[in-house]
Amino acid sequence: MGNWHDALAALPALSTLDLRCSSLPYLPPPVAELASLTALLLSGNPLTTLPEGPYLRHLARLDLGVARQAGQGRHTQMLQLGCAPAASGCLLRPACPTCA
Repeated sequence: MGNWHDALAALPALSTLDLRCSSLPYLPPPVAELASLTALLLSGNPLTTLPEGPYLRHLARLDLGVARQAGQGRHTQMLQLGCAPAASGCLLRPACPTCA
């Protein structure tokens, strides 16, 4: 079998993915295709952006982890995602199941 990126394609019903402290500079494209994810744990990675994709459709928990200044350790931030209407509409659109 190839690398773990390839293995994700064989797990379309995966609901929780823990990639904490994996030194990921970006979210691998196969992760963004996992439409059944409800929890994505990414703390401890140097991510600066997250791509759009089917993985946002059912995502309810996103752990990004927020690094503090040197010597202060790490503070983990959990985001509970849901419909978040703004003046121009839902912030999760087009992935929001409520607004889609």
